[in-house]
Amino acid sequence: MGVQVPPPAPCFYFILNGESVGMEFEKVKTEGTKHEYKVVLKASDIEDCIDKIVSKRAKTYKLQGFRPGHVPLDIVRKNIEAAILPDVFGEMINEACNTIIKEIGATGIAASPTYKFEEHYENGKDVKVAISIETVPDFELKEFKGKIKKVAPLIREEDIETAKEVLIKSLPILERAEKGYVIKPGDSVLYFAQCFIKGVPSKRKSFEDSIFIPSDIPESANFLKGFVGKKVGESFDFNIDEEEGIVYRSTIKSIKKALLDLSFEEYAQKRDFKSAKDLEEVIIKALKNEINSSIFVYHKQQILNILAKEYNFDLPRSIVEQETRNVIARIRQEIEKEKAQGEVDEEDLKKTDEDFEAEYGDLIKKRVLLGYILNKFAKKYGVTVSNNEIKEAIAKEAGMNPTRARSVIKYYTKHPVAIEYLRAEIVEEKVIELLINLAEGAEVEKTKAEVNQLVDEILEQG
Repeated sequence: MGVQVPPPAPCFYFILNGESVGMEFEKVKTEGTKHEYKVVLKASDIEDCIDKIVSKRAKTYKLQGFRPGHVPLDIVRKNIEAAILPDVFGEMINEACNTIIKEIGATGIAASPTYKFEEHYENGKDVKVAISIETVPDFELKEFKGKIKKVAPLIREEDIETAKEVLIKSLPILERAEKGYVIKPGDSVLYFAQCFIKGVPSKRKSFEDSIFIPSDIPESANFLKGFVGKKVGESFDFNIDEEEGIVYRSTIKSIKKALLDLSFEEYAQKRDFKSAKDLEEVIIKALKNEINSSIFVYHKQQILNILAKEYNFDLPRSIVEQETRNVIARIRQEIEKEKAQGEVDEEDLKKTDEDFEAEYGDLIKKRVLLGYILNKFAKKYGVTVSNNEIKEAIAKEAGMNPTRARSVIKYYTKHPVAIEYLRAEIVEEKVIELLINLAEGAEVEKTKAEVNQLVDEILEQG
């Protein structure tokens, strides 16, 4: 009766070493980047590998009636052979895969090789193994000589004046309100929220906090609306969970009113700027940065479209399938968010994974294709990412949402793979920036609205 051998632990084969002496290799077929082989692991090689591992383990092997390390080899083998077979075959399949990769002449593999034993192992007999390896695409990188429509930011006087008004409203100067003052949008409020669970006060869940009332309160923000029109000492109830009977009574403790009637010069002075001109320069820089972010998307999409037309090569099926799963998972997450907000398209709820794959399949393949191209450009131009750049990117992401800053940092600390994804994104942005600079094209100035329209149009084209 043969012993069924479990497959060895997954491993990677990027370093070619060792010689598979005595193994028999038969190429079954090559389809795109996928290579299938049949390998015969010779009985004599299996025995040699078993003996090598047994000899190593015997040096410290313990068994009642023998001194440690002095148990006869035949007894050690009898006791541990079944347990070490996965290691034996793992080592031999490693060697077989390395030999196949050398024969193919691959520069790398797309995923861990897969293998299947065609029969159970029996002492003294050869073992046949079917091995499948997907290699990274082998293609020649062309010199980039693309031509794109380049855009530069156009900042008009009216844009600057509008930005000044928005700044004063969205980040107002606050001062303590006088007695009897009524809360208005733009004010900041200190309040105490007493919790009641089914009518019973709960000290543990009650809290004190401050909140800023924005100039434009979203229609669905009932909690924020509850503050408007109230005075110090007044309260309002807010039901957070009707089913559990959880109600918060928010009582106004103090108010800081927004000074919205300040001139820009007065506002700049209260913000500790030397002059209104200095603050205006900060605003202009922020407006340019905002437009430049959209311009980069427009330039980037043009570059990607050029590359997608210039290259056509076989893609590893496993990578396309993995990317498809990732994309569908992200789509499902977005649908759940829209559903929670009551904005979901009912047709999207009915779609299966197969529907999404059919809808986004070509786009996914294009993404994978471009990934390999950009990676090759990165190697050509020596584009790298330092650890400091990674830290800055994580800090920036955390700063975009201060309430989640700690959880963002914790997530990257616990998930090294997420850091590698972030590194890949930064490399991609650097390569795109490099190719934009290499591309030909005269610059045309555009306003924020005009640039956003260009971005919408080019993204719709795919």
